[in-house]
Amino acid sequence: MQIDFIEVAQPAETYPLALILLNSRFGGHMGSVSKIIFILLFISSQNLYALEFQNVNEETKNKIISALEIISKIRGTNASPAHLKIFGKVDGRDYLDFFTSRVKIIKYDPVDDDFAAHFAWLKGEGAILIQKGLFEPYNPKFGIKIDVNSPDFQTLDLISVLFHEARHLEKRNGTWLHTYCPSRGPTGEILESGISGWLLNGIKACDGNPFGAYGAIAIMLRNIGMYCSNCTASFKQMALDLSEIEMKRVVGPGSYHYIAEDK
Repeated sequence: MQIDFIEVAQPAETYPLALILLNSRFGGHMGSVSKIIFILLFISSQNLYALEFQNVNEETKNKIISALEIISKIRGTNASPAHLKIFGKVDGRDYLDFFTSRVKIIKYDPVDDDFAAHFAWLKGEGAILIQKGLFEPYNPKFGIKIDVNSPDFQTLDLISVLFHEARHLEKRNGTWLHTYCPSRGPTGEILESGISGWLLNGIKACDGNPFGAYGAIAIMLRNIGMYCSNCTASFKQMALDLSEIEMKRVVGPGSYHYIAEDK
């Protein structure tokens, strides 16, 4: 296989993310291998990122690329101690460092269930297996104030799923496995999923400490909401709203308050 690529000469600050689609030339006929798409994400001549998409349709691939491009442009004025520990600065380049150092492959998994995604290793490489639930419309619970149709929600919701699974791909931390959810959350409310309102009691879908997959995403979103200097007000507010939803899944003693006080 030979891959053609394009060099990017523009300054990084002018073009914080350029998506370069590579034209792969395969000898013989193009069968299922033609469904594998290689994408290089250039931030500067020193920062090169690559993702491999397998059996992902064009619409889904474009949504993922668009969300990563938006996140890559974030610049922040500060970062909390926990954010510095997990992600580094509130900066799109640090976010892509985090993501692409863990995730090498994004593959469509045709399993018939309602999950959005799960993590796996494919031939030793970290992978996110996306499922049909990833882009199925939400059926929001009564009274929710979040607009699930807004571009801000759709970008941050997708990023939350992708980075959540990326956090699980840390073998050195035991993949941050979830714990069973109690009937009530850390602030005493009945514990349910933040958007749909599904009851979570007895489901292995919570974290026992603030650094697991839900806690890490809560910390990331809170910091974007607090410190992003080039985000719109609505984007920052959506990040704060979604961080609160993620935080309620962090049920270990003191963990919710640790995140709430991390500034």
